Amino acid sequence: MPESTYRALHEGAEVSVMCLARHPKTARLLLEDMTEAAQLEYELKQDGVTVQGHIISGHEEHVPASRYGGERTFFYLRYTYLYGGVSYEREESVPESNYKALHEGAEVSVTCLARHPKTAHLLLPGHLDIKWME
Repeated sequence: MPESTYRALHEGAEVSVMCLARHPKTARLLLEDMTEAAQLEYELKQDGVTVQGHIISGHEEHVPASRYGGERTFFYLRYTYLYGGVSYEREESVPESNYKALHEGAEVSVTCLARHPKTAHLLLPGHLDIKWME
């Protein structure tokens, strides 16, 4: 396994190991997905291209309390950016402080992968983790 995979894999590894004993096929698929996501995350941090984008909308998702945890609210910003003459649109989970500070039309910096521009991340203070990639 490449060194970059070891650096980027951290939280999900425990989940895969715990699944391994009960559901080996599921654990293998989960580990493969994590490895690919970790590789893309590492590439984005190392080789990402910074472009300008704009916030186009935002919304909140309220999750009621359950046996797995208390009530939570997630905050999302939808944004567009242009790379290589093509416009891309993504939605990303952000901290509440960024959600409240950035409104429709706000200019933002976005990092994307040149080889796969749909893989992108908002560059926000205190917000370095990639939540999902397409």
